[in-house]
Amino acid sequence: MHKSLAEHLSEVRRAIPVGDHAPQTNVTAPINDHVDLTDYRPITPQEKAIVTAMLHSSDPAALAFLPQLEGMLVIPNCTCGCPSITFAPPPDDTRIPFPHQNIVADMYGYANDMPPEANNGMMGLILWQAGGKLSGLEIYDLAGRPEGRPYPLPNVETIHTAEQTSTHKRASPGSRS
Repeated sequence: MHKSLAEHLSEVRRAIPVGDHAPQTNVTAPINDHVDLTDYRPITPQEKAIVTAMLHSSDPAALAFLPQLEGMLVIPNCTCGCPSITFAPPPDDTRIPFPHQNIVADMYGYANDMPPEANNGMMGLILWQAGGKLSGLEIYDLAGRPEGRPYPLPNVETIHTAEQTSTHKRASPGSRS
C-alpha cells in the first residue's frame, strides 16, 4: 500500500536532524512568567500574519490564541539560519485551555529563495504552546538550504496543511516574503 503525501512528509519531518545539540525543550516547557525581556523585540507583521494563518488553518480551538498576538514580543531562538522565534509570555494572564498536545499547528509553506528544482523552497512550520500560552514558532528547511545561512520566512499565502501539500503550489516568482 502506498503512503499518502501527508504520511510521507510527516516521516521526513521526524527524520530531519536537529544538529549535534540537545533537542530544544524550551518550547514545550511551562513558561516562566518572569522572563527577562531585554533582548525581545515586537513581532513583525509577517510573523504575526504567519501565526494568524496557522491558527485559522488549525483546530478551531486554536483561534482562542489570537488575542495573545497583540503586543507579542519575540526573540530569535536558533543559530542554524532558520527564522524560528520564541514568544515572550503575554503581560497579563491570558491563558487558554487547549485540549490538545503542545503542538498547536503543524504546517508547510514556501519561500522564493530557492530554485524550483530545490523542492520549491519548501519549509515546515510548527506552532507551539505551553500552559495555555503560545511559546514558539519553529521553522525548518525542507529544500536543502545551506546550514548556517539565514533564510526567509515563508510567503503567508503558501501556508498549508500536509493534506493540502499535493495540491498547493509555490507562490508566484513576483511575490516575496
